[in-house]
Amino acid sequence: MNRRRKILLAVLVSSAVASCWFRGPFFFLPFLFLTFPLALVIVAPLFWLRLSQRLSVVIAWGVGVLMSYFVCAPPTTGQLFARNLGTSIPNDVRDLRRWNDNWARDPAYFLRFYASEDTVEHIVKSARLTEVPAWESAVRPPERFLLPIPDWWKPPQIKSPRIWKGWDASGEVAVHLYFDPQSGAVYLEVLTT
Repeated sequence: MNRRRKILLAVLVSSAVASCWFRGPFFFLPFLFLTFPLALVIVAPLFWLRLSQRLSVVIAWGVGVLMSYFVCAPPTTGQLFARNLGTSIPNDVRDLRRWNDNWARDPAYFLRFYASEDTVEHIVKSARLTEVPAWESAVRPPERFLLPIPDWWKPPQIKSPRIWKGWDASGEVAVHLYFDPQSGAVYLEVLTT
């Protein structure tokens, strides 16, 4: 196999693997069609530079992974708060944990943290969430995910939860917030549709 084909193959394989890792098996193809051409444009000079074949392939592989990261990586926790809750991460939030499920049909993000009731009320106002009775919205574990649910995700175990639901500004992201007033635990689901 000649040098150019190895570079092309390195870009294609690294972009496909990284896009699949970041966006899961259901959505990696659309992202691959974005990342592969971008990575190919960046590595095109490698076809004419007089670098060793091994170095050229390693650079091409790295560019494919980096382009996939920049195009496909899930939002940061700060971005989740800003986009979906309309606020930055409050100062009194502690023990913040996050779980991404990008391997399902639609990506989903789950957060657990501890905060005061005032902070929860601030988040609810910023996100324009609506409180629903606990009996109307039974808290149950996520069912549609391929990856195992982490041990810390325990909204179904809250005895008297306060529950809020809503949508982000685009109307494409459902937000569910579960609050345990006794422990101060807050569970946040961000479900894309």
